Amino acid sequence: MAIPPEKLKEIKSKLEKLRALCEKMSENYRILEQNAVHPVVQAFAESARKNEEQHKVVVDGLLKRYSEEK
Repeated sequence: MAIPPEKLKEIKSKLEKLRALCEKMSENYRILEQNAVHPVVQAFAESARKNEEQHKVVVDGLLKRYSEEK
């Protein structure tokens, strides 16, 4: 399926913003994980950080896919 160039540019831009947000959230959860005193909060932060890292992998795959699109 061909995507018009202007839409492709918009998709890439939004994916790049999403990737940056995923990285920031992952870092924030890492900090929370390190600083949390309660084990439940530590476990939550670890799980949330890993979830954000998985999101980043998906977004990276989409960026790669749309970068190859012509």
